[in-house]
Amino acid sequence: MAFIVSPSKSASNRRDFLTSLPSHLIIEILSRLPAKSLVQWKSVCKQWLDLTSDPYLAKLHFTRSKPGVAIHQSEPSKNLLRVLKAFHYPVTISLVQFGFGTIVVALMWAFNLYKRPKISGAQLAAILPLAVVHTLGNLFTNMSLGKVSVSFTHTVKAMEPFFSVILSSIFLGEPPTIWVVLSLVPVVGGVALESMTEVSFNWNLLIITVMSFILNIPVALFFMEGVKFTPSYLQAAGLNVNEIYTRSLLAALCFHAYQQVAYMILQRVSPVTHSVANCVKRVVVIVSSVLFFHTPVSLINALGTAIALAGVFLYSRVNSIKPNPKTA
Repeated sequence: MAFIVSPSKSASNRRDFLTSLPSHLIIEILSRLPAKSLVQWKSVCKQWLDLTSDPYLAKLHFTRSKPGVAIHQSEPSKNLLRVLKAFHYPVTISLVQFGFGTIVVALMWAFNLYKRPKISGAQLAAILPLAVVHTLGNLFTNMSLGKVSVSFTHTVKAMEPFFSVILSSIFLGEPPTIWVVLSLVPVVGGVALESMTEVSFNWNLLIITVMSFILNIPVALFFMEGVKFTPSYLQAAGLNVNEIYTRSLLAALCFHAYQQVAYMILQRVSPVTHSVANCVKRVVVIVSSVLFFHTPVSLINALGTAIALAGVFLYSRVNSIKPNPKTA
């Protein structure tokens, strides 16, 4: 099975031919060709990749690739973003991150760099649900970061207080005060404004981003498909194996360091201080991602993000005000 692209074809005809090829057909062809033919196909595949809207593997949509071993973050680093754009298998990337963290912690315990905690069965039973929710949160964050801009992901995640208030009212019987409700108005309005002007927006992506902090559908893990994280697979897909592995490990290292620092800070400051710092963190992440990745941001985008973050800050301040107890 072979295709021949004649060098005499015009550039426009070659463009039409390459862009008309469905991604699954490209993968099927590559899987059937011997190694020498793959070399001959290199220039053709490179042209096809360049002509797509995104030159990375994520835009190839390998919907018919064989599922292999699903090798399963919270804060995006430039390495994570590049890996997710070039290798859009968030379950695999998430597993690499957590696996790397597990190895680091095991080494710290082995060399007595950190005291190994003694956890009882009851404590483990209490921690396990939190660990599952935390893992799912990072998985959905990776899914979101691989599809939409960093600014959009973190603007939507700024709605966390909104859902916290709703869930607290339903499950804990703690209705919010009028001031808390009013402080959430700019949060919802800002996210809505940002969503309306997000070029890569669709409802599925919005739901995935929201799920990164709601996490009430753990069964979604069973429907995720991974790929074989092997050099032969990555090379056949036209990816730089060393770069993918290096950036995956760097992203995992940044992820583990972030988790360590986050819990250290949470242990040493008040919840209000942590909430305000979390809001400032989102501002830094959004601004730095726009500058680093050159994400196009319109005035409406910036306004929506600013309103949402201002609402989060207002909520953290209002929520810290405790009502004076009524005297008899």
